[in-house]
Amino acid sequence: MIAAALQAAGHDVLMVTAVLPAAPDDDVVKLAIAAGRVLITEDKDFGELAFRVGHRLPGLIRLVLPGLRQTEKATRLCQVLVDQGDTVVGRAVVIERRRVRSRALP
Repeated sequence: MIAAALQAAGHDVLMVTAVLPAAPDDDVVKLAIAAGRVLITEDKDFGELAFRVGHRLPGLIRLVLPGLRQTEKATRLCQVLVDQGDTVVGRAVVIERRRVRSRALP
């Protein structure tokens, strides 16, 4: 649902579940780095891999939107991408219901 909304908004999307089903987090990070992709996830472990382990992701967006339906999460994500555009590249962005936090990736 979220990937479809991103594609409908004109974003180039690569779904990890389609190319690396059940892949460990390290493999997902390696794919994002190799493909030059911003990684969008609900899993906080990817922030750990970026900040503590030092993987050099092109960008990381973490959705922290508990209780929202997938369509609502997709709408929120697409709105943030419209508002912030290319500023997510090189950054770790956390999208919550009422705020967006962002900091530079290492």
